[in-house]
Amino acid sequence: MVALQLGWAATPAGSAEVRATLAAAGERLDLAELYLGLHPAGSAYRLGAILCQQPGGAVCQAFLLDGGSGRWAATPPGGIGSLQDVGPWVHLLDTLPAQGRQPSLLLYMALS
Repeated sequence: MVALQLGWAATPAGSAEVRATLAAAGERLDLAELYLGLHPAGSAYRLGAILCQQPGGAVCQAFLLDGGSGRWAATPPGGIGSLQDVGPWVHLLDTLPAQGRQPSLLLYMALS
């Protein structure tokens, strides 16, 4: 697992900034592209979870990838209740800014 913590220059971050940051981070991470000399085998990761909070840190919410279907689901704000379907990555890119969510932590899982 690889964790990427995001630090924001402004709180709250604007919707366009949140979307652009997530799009730039992407669904896949290849450490061999970041570290010269790293063997490409075993260096690829897929985004599997995003932890978000509203500005001020009052509400925390997780967005989780269902690896089988490729669809994202969201915990209810505060984490109590059933998962809610968000849809594919392109929908997630719109959902987070629309809901005022500011990603704090991206968790990438190793590709097998």
